[in-house]
Amino acid sequence: MYVADRTWPELGEYVAEESVAVVPLGSTEQHGPHLPLATDHLIAEGLAREAADRTGFLCTPTVNVGVSPHHRQFHGTMWVDAPTFRDYVESMTRNLAYHGVDRVVYVNAHGGNVEHLREVGRRLRDDGTLYAVEWMWDESIPGLVDDVFEHNGPHGGPKETAMIQHLAPELVRDDRLEAARDGGLRDVEGVEFLRHHGARTFYDAVENSENGVFGDQTGASAEVGAELFEAAVDQLVQLLEWLDDRRLDDLLAPAHVDPQPGSRRPEQWPRLAPVVGAIRRRSVVGTLRRRGRLRRFRSRGRRRSPRRPRRTTRTPVGSRRRSVPTASRSGPPGAPPSAA
Repeated sequence: MYVADRTWPELGEYVAEESVAVVPLGSTEQHGPHLPLATDHLIAEGLAREAADRTGFLCTPTVNVGVSPHHRQFHGTMWVDAPTFRDYVESMTRNLAYHGVDRVVYVNAHGGNVEHLREVGRRLRDDGTLYAVEWMWDESIPGLVDDVFEHNGPHGGPKETAMIQHLAPELVRDDRLEAARDGGLRDVEGVEFLRHHGARTFYDAVENSENGVFGDQTGASAEVGAELFEAAVDQLVQLLEWLDDRRLDDLLAPAHVDPQPGSRRPEQWPRLAPVVGAIRRRSVVGTLRRRGRLRRFRSRGRRRSPRRPRRTTRTPVGSRRRSVPTASRSGPPGAPPSAA
């Protein structure tokens, strides 16, 4: 079931009964002189759509641009920064969770996406949103890939060439297969300059291959591609069915090992915590005061206010009292004042 081809009532019926979705992801990057830049996302979408058709599970639109800065020297290569890619895929997956999906398989066909999809899956699993897992097609059938090719390659090699010959033969430049082999790195296993003293000292594909590809592309064919495709789809279908059979609680992050944090504390500890904290603070202050250190402790880093200067003259007594009426007294003390 391809989500973009359905109406919202039809999708409502789906999520009322099912909760599994597949998300195809690839890249738009160079794959040598013989394969289109769409190679990775064509493979991912082909596998995801076929597995969804066989199982009836939901398939989303394909993420066509991935993390590909290591191919940026070649014309047409597109990429997004890794944090942007992770945030986008996470946001898209949370959208699925909002609609009721709780198990997602990232059907991936680009090696540069792997670690970032794993990180997104961990985020979503750790916060209990849903369970999402990355699936790389060639890693599901490693024995078969090694058996059918004498000189395999990690990028633009015979396995990807065979898959595109099967899925989109009109996009393969068959007349350039020998040029791809001769202009690239044919034998990856025997190369020593990929590492120095145990370290991978390169970052970009062009540092190891002038035309950006590896392996012997002349060993590829549409028939071999069909064999690889069928074997990979079978593995993906089994993974989807395995996920559908699991309880969600068994897929999410396990609980903390025993003893559980706080399990041996008194039940009233949360209520008493402020009181205990105040007692401890008073105990510290009292200890410092007894040791004569409190004053020094409090005065550190604090400016003293300037002392008020002493008065040099004394204020006359009664000078601040309310003034007495100035009318003259003509009689003895206690007699009423004379008229004006």
